Amino acid sequence: MSNPGNVNEGSDAKFDITLGKAVDAETTITFKLGGDIESDDIGTPVVTIGGTTVTLVNNGNGTYSFQVPAGTTGGIVVTVPTHDDAVFEGSEKLTLEATLSGKTASGVDLPAGITDTGNAAIVDRKHGSGHPNPGADVPTLDVSNPGNVNEGSDAKFDITLGKAVDAKPPSPSSWAVTSSPTTSARPWSPSAAPRSPW
Repeated sequence: MSNPGNVNEGSDAKFDITLGKAVDAETTITFKLGGDIESDDIGTPVVTIGGTTVTLVNNGNGTYSFQVPAGTTGGIVVTVPTHDDAVFEGSEKLTLEATLSGKTASGVDLPAGITDTGNAAIVDRKHGSGHPNPGADVPTLDVSNPGNVNEGSDAKFDITLGKAVDAKPPSPSSWAVTSSPTTSARPWSPSAAPRSPW
């Protein structure tokens, strides 16, 4: 099983599967997808063998199955489309665990535990020379300028995020108000004036 490595959000994760030995009868590969992904992060997988799309069965329990023709050892590709959403998710681990099962032409069961796992990461980072991801959802933070505020009135700052984030903020949220120190003036009164010693 190959490891696709980093996959930009919105691109396909392609897992190459090879069999170390051919089987003289049709067999079945069953696989499941896991990692940090949610159902909205990926689409329906597509399987090709030798460049031809084969029937993929959704087993309804989080696994998929397809048939492998007798004598096949390579050319098996599972393509998992990823969705480019508008939520910043950072890097999410995507795994594909596949298991081979079936019988030989003489009816002998294949040994249990013919399993392998491929690993990928769906990346959602800011666009740049090192990370050319056009679908990046890195959020921006914008704070409005209230302008002139009459003394005794409220200064209201509107805060907006350019993108949503799929994580809850710490509780309580961290924020602070800063200001420059000021000296308040008091009205002059005769009693406050210094007295002459003469």
